[in-house]
Amino acid sequence: MIFITGAMRSGTTVFRELVCSAGYQNLDEIFHGKRNHQFRFFDYLYKKIRLNPDFLYPICYKAIFYEYVQNIEDLTKGLCVADVKYHNYRLLDSSFKLESSIPFFVEFLMTTKYPVIRIRRFNKLRMIVSKKLAEAADIWATNAKSFPVIAVDLQPNTVCDEIFHLQNQDEKIENLLSLVPNVYRIDYESMFLESGDFSPFAVSIAEHATNSKLLTTKPILIRQNPERLSSLIANYEEVEFALRGTSVEWMLYD
Repeated sequence: MIFITGAMRSGTTVFRELVCSAGYQNLDEIFHGKRNHQFRFFDYLYKKIRLNPDFLYPICYKAIFYEYVQNIEDLTKGLCVADVKYHNYRLLDSSFKLESSIPFFVEFLMTTKYPVIRIRRFNKLRMIVSKKLAEAADIWATNAKSFPVIAVDLQPNTVCDEIFHLQNQDEKIENLLSLVPNVYRIDYESMFLESGDFSPFAVSIAEHATNSKLLTTKPILIRQNPERLSSLIANYEEVEFALRGTSVEWMLYD
């Protein structure tokens, strides 16, 4: 079993598809709130609670998660890949657990030693824009030949703080993952060739983590909204003015 982790709109979904080309079962985002996927944890938890309402008590969730993982391992013979977003790391923690403590999910990775692939995207402005575009179009991933080009408004007064928050989140997650023994690291910006195919570095990480040869090096999902940000941000001039002279100004032009 392999875990892929990253922030929203960082490239975890497309990399998950690459790992699946080695014959791995796609578990999707296992902590997603919607229970419309057979391998999601909360669907498994829901079925457990229906059998025994006592499992509704949050203190039971950690033990159930270990049971869930073992069940997935049995069903897939261990050939599976799960996506866990940063904001879900503390989802199974008790309410009294301190924010400064190690999240349960990280403790789980430390003890089980499953392979982990951490994906980071340096251009946080593109992540913010990508999330807003996905929300506006209600399309979070697609293999369609074309994708609608729309423009979204950003808040010039807060966009810098949003970027710094995401950068700070990266640093905190990196500190946590330094405790985990089996982590592969790749950045979104080094994931693709100019042709659109996966880079040799991305392929090598997927093959090393799966100990398998990949069936393809071409993404199944298209890269959504690769256009210049000036055509994707409706109030681009206001955002440009807000970022001008800051350490993150380069994100406007990348």
